[in-house]
Amino acid sequence: MSLSWAKNMLRYIFAVILSVCAASISEGLEVGDSALETTFVSGDKEIKFADFHGKFNLIVVSDTMKYREFNTQLEQQADTFKAKYDATTLRLQEDSGILLIDKSGYLRWKFLSDAGLAQTAIAELESELVKLKRHNPLPIGSPAPDFGLIDVETGLLFNLSKYKGKKHALVTLLLQTY
Repeated sequence: MSLSWAKNMLRYIFAVILSVCAASISEGLEVGDSALETTFVSGDKEIKFADFHGKFNLIVVSDTMKYREFNTQLEQQADTFKAKYDATTLRLQEDSGILLIDKSGYLRWKFLSDAGLAQTAIAELESELVKLKRHNPLPIGSPAPDFGLIDVETGLLFNLSKYKGKKHALVTLLLQTY
């Protein structure tokens, strides 16, 4: 057995292990999980989702025959998704399915299905992107619009207009990313 044959065999085994690990990582992620520590290997590149954190919403899709129809339709809408929803596409050679990872690094949506459902997947993806779209915040120093909040313990409604002209009104909102 020659040394070059052994090296090639080790490279092949390593590539198979990486492919299996990459596919199992995507299957192990559930909606709501953080993807920041997740790493995929695509070809000879190692891709860390942490590199995309805070930059844009990330559509991860398998570049396999199984998702060929979806990729074709996604390609037609890629510019719209980028402009309208600040989303970019990352294609992987492994069978990761179709994933949507938001700017904060959480898996928002996952589509693992047989071929032939591309139109359904595109519609679901766009629906999730619409949910992620954020409106521009008010400029610093501008007056807040009137709104109401319900006290979760008492059920009482509190309107901001009730506190107009008073000092030290503090409103804290705790929002989930999923």
